[in-house]
Amino acid sequence: MNQRTVYIIVFVFTLVSFLTICGFAHQWKKILSIENIEVENEYMVNENEILKLAGIKVGDGFYDVSLDSVRNRLLVQKYIKEVIITRKMNGVVHIDVRERRPIANLNLGKTWYIDSEGVLLSKIQSNVILDLPVISGYGTNMLAPNSSGLAFVAGDKVPSADVTIALSILTSSLDVDEDLYYLISEINLNHGRDIFIYTSDYGIPINIGREQYNKKLQLLSTFWRQFVIPKGAGNLESVDVRFNDQVVVRWKPEEVKKSLETMI
Repeated sequence: MNQRTVYIIVFVFTLVSFLTICGFAHQWKKILSIENIEVENEYMVNENEILKLAGIKVGDGFYDVSLDSVRNRLLVQKYIKEVIITRKMNGVVHIDVRERRPIANLNLGKTWYIDSEGVLLSKIQSNVILDLPVISGYGTNMLAPNSSGLAFVAGDKVPSADVTIALSILTSSLDVDEDLYYLISEINLNHGRDIFIYTSDYGIPINIGREQYNKKLQLLSTFWRQFVIPKGAGNLESVDVRFNDQVVVRWKPEEVKKSLETMI
């Protein structure tokens, strides 16, 4: 047997082996099914709803599922901002969602949730209980239809510079001190004048003006922890942080404080 014949035999054997392996691999991919579906980082949208939207279930063909199609179906839900879907070992499909998280309430003819980017979100059934601050004082023009001439729908972005400022204040409060965010019950944009924050306890008005919000929030957080918490917010009448490195405070008259102490 000459060398050329040996090469031909080896080539044919290699080709047959390769085709056989491909055939087995193809058959294996056909019979492999989804054994488990993992959902990660869900928040407002619960796992059952995500699985329903995804349109896949245990027992479906592991490689018959189009991951792009699953992703597109999930993105129909406006709370879902981004989703990454991967196939893992042992027949596992992994769904990792990134949701838009409501940060405030906004009334545009009806009450919407709104996220930090100004995207409107409908209220949905969820395991998460939300107690969100209200944004007010943005002007009656915001009650008009959006720029397309249609009524606002979920997923629309609110075209208001003032509302953007309010959202910036709320996100900054979370960065400065999470407790400060939960202290805020309302942000009143005051129709272009000085912005007021109202506290969740006792509705105390806090004037934060119209600039340097992050610096003012840091000052307010320090003041609240050092002075208000020890004395009690019920003894406070108003706060003004418009001035550089200065907090102007009005405490309630002594007789009012005494009556409050008696009631307590």
